[in-house]
Amino acid sequence: MISDVAELCDRLVDETGTKGNRLMKFELGEPFQPLQQLLSVQPAGSRNLLPKPLGDLMVTPGSKICLYYPEDFEEDFENVKYRYEAVAMVPFIDERILLEEYNRVVSQISPEEIVRNALTDDKLIYLDADN
Repeated sequence: MISDVAELCDRLVDETGTKGNRLMKFELGEPFQPLQQLLSVQPAGSRNLLPKPLGDLMVTPGSKICLYYPEDFEEDFENVKYRYEAVAMVPFIDERILLEEYNRVVSQISPEEIVRNALTDDKLIYLDADN
């Protein structure tokens, strides 16, 4: 959330004691493919939205990433009105481990799922109620 970024900026203090002057450097990487993104953010209870080999990674004890999908977890309800707005307090997934496990099983997904997983141009879909 943007409030987390603002809080981080408030905590950054350079050597002179001035807030927000520390230079932050980021490495430009590659975007996740759609199925990688889903695997990294959705809970194990929604694994049926993924191809079976990927969903199984979330719950199979031999998987290196199953520990990132706890069955029981706390929810942060600070500044929220509805339960679905709560922040799930789960561990951050290690990107390298996620991609390693993803690459181990991705060859098992169907051709249709491979098409679904492609990075494409953005599309805007709208309904013209007058026509």
